[in-house]
Amino acid sequence: MTLRSLVNALLGRMQEEPSAVPAQQVAVASRLSQQFELPAQWVLQQENERIAIFRNEVGDVLTVNYFMAVPDIEASIDDVDALRAFYRRTAEANGLALIETELAQLTTLRAVRTLFKARMNQIRGFALIGAYTLPFADRSYVIKVESMEQGVTGMREAVVMALMGPPQIHEATGELIGWGQDPYDPSHRAEFMRNQADDQKFDAQFPDHPLSKVRRYLVELESSVQADSSIRGLQPFSYPAQGH
Repeated sequence: MTLRSLVNALLGRMQEEPSAVPAQQVAVASRLSQQFELPAQWVLQQENERIAIFRNEVGDVLTVNYFMAVPDIEASIDDVDALRAFYRRTAEANGLALIETELAQLTTLRAVRTLFKARMNQIRGFALIGAYTLPFADRSYVIKVESMEQGVTGMREAVVMALMGPPQIHEATGELIGWGQDPYDPSHRAEFMRNQADDQKFDAQFPDHPLSKVRRYLVELESSVQADSSIRGLQPFSYPAQGH
């Protein structure tokens, strides 16, 4: 998996969908969708050998992405601080805001759980992107869920800001003091960051917000997804990876 491929998987399906074919045209032996047992709400739409695309009844998207290449994750799968630094660099280099990077397990498989926010170019609002990355010695899988803001946007931010009281504004930059913040390093600054309204404690107040939904999807995946025995038997990823 190259870093570019990882970012493409996290950002969306723009480069993947044109080559995807209807599910019924994919040979059973090569069907990516059968390698993971997913929660029932996700219905297969189309797939090829690299990506399987699912939707649920509210229109949110889940993809299973397969990369037949040595992962280029620049950290040990057990070093959460190094992983956070790696995914922070990756996110910021591609215009994303890091909300979360944590160690996780899908059944018996070690994984990295990530959550990002992306600006949408054509409409005002954000897309929320959650993923489990499953790296192995010579390949990797990314299970990604995505939900986009639609209709009236910014309500979550407006309500949380009102709860905080009148904001303080930095005279030199015009930024709201204390509004944007890195989830792990209070001293870190970037052009586009997680903000206080993204805190998980507000999810219950805004259950239909894309961020709240993506967090629920990630919890459901971690507790219920099952991987095929052929995947469970793969050699685990170690850093530094061979050939990198």
